[in-house]
Amino acid sequence: MTRTPARPLLRSAHALLDQAASSASNVLALLLLARALDADTFGRFSLGYAVLVLVLSLTRAALATRITLTPDHAGAREVTATVLGALVLLALPTALLVTGAGLLLTGGQDPGLQLLIGLATPVVCAQDVLRYGAVAAGRPGTALLSDLTWLGLVALALVLGTGSRTTLLVWAAGALAALVVALAGLRTRPEPARGRELLVRLARREDPLAASLAANSVIASLGLLAVLTAAAHLIDPAAAGSLRAAATAMGPVNVAFAYVSLSLAPTLVRRPRTQDRRFCAAAALVLTTGTALWGACLLLLPDDLGRTAFGATWAGTAGVLPFTVAEYVLTAVGTAAVLGLKVREQARDLLRQRVVTTALSVLAGAVLAWTTRDVRAVAAAVAVAAGVQTGLGWHSLLTRPAPLPATTPTLRNADA
Repeated sequence: MTRTPARPLLRSAHALLDQAASSASNVLALLLLARALDADTFGRFSLGYAVLVLVLSLTRAALATRITLTPDHAGAREVTATVLGALVLLALPTALLVTGAGLLLTGGQDPGLQLLIGLATPVVCAQDVLRYGAVAAGRPGTALLSDLTWLGLVALALVLGTGSRTTLLVWAAGALAALVVALAGLRTRPEPARGRELLVRLARREDPLAASLAANSVIASLGLLAVLTAAAHLIDPAAAGSLRAAATAMGPVNVAFAYVSLSLAPTLVRRPRTQDRRFCAAAALVLTTGTALWGACLLLLPDDLGRTAFGATWAGTAGVLPFTVAEYVLTAVGTAAVLGLKVREQARDLLRQRVVTTALSVLAGAVLAWTTRDVRAVAAAVAVAAGVQTGLGWHSLLTRPAPLPATTPTLRNADA
């Protein structure tokens, strides 16, 4: 018997709850590590974790985005199986690459932590793809159950009061358990043969949107990694930890940003392109309001609560939070514009904006880290770059004409 997809409103609610659970497991693990590690060690961990985020962002941009843009549920499941096949082929080199990069960035310190991060990366990427696939296939409840499984195991580490390495092990084991739950719920399996064909097409740049989004993601993640590395080496490792902790504090806002790609993109892509600007303007209003409210709560957080949540990293985190909140408010406005450009497949505009703003944040951040030795100046540079990107994004969305109606290309069509 064919399962009837959930109603649109219920699917949207499930997708939002799923993203909240996914973010909560990561935020909780990072908070536990921030409390268990000294400021310098957490800073070095942040460099390795930034490499994991780079790979995860690349996976989402090059592979998972196409799942969300698939116009029908059956096609979304087929694309998910293809993407999982590609990830199976890339699992070993991915783990080696992330571990090696972490060791290189930290000068070989804390090799155990870097190895755990590297081994967890392929699992985290596969589970994330399954989340996108479940939502796009009309089964958001599967994604929610998967992430609740992960969150439950990390919460267990909180209750038991585990140490730093045990916490990271529990977090990785939770990702594996969540992966198994998602595979069972979506009733799909990896297709390595089709995955190999997909990787070949991507290497040949036969999918311009995927290639552009992948490049966009790599540039953004490398830019963040460069800023963290500059802060760690030009100021001190604790500075990198402060920047990472401040971003972690914005966890609920990251939930909303990810929800835009996870749920709003499939919704908007199935609407006429003439509705893009109004839809994105409404999304920008909601995102910006929520971000400002959460940022105000953080800025008013008493020091005692801050130290309880972030441990030794709170002293530096509190100093950069005003700039991080400003960055996120500006990014909230820009995220809505990116949504519109993405569904219109304006790949060149997205890539051009990313190159300009990443170069600005890296160059300004590095120069200010070197000249001021103050992590707050680095955070301010990143916030300015976010404002520039937002302006460029909305300029493109408002000035570019809506494309003529056409069939959205999908990996499923490419397989045919």
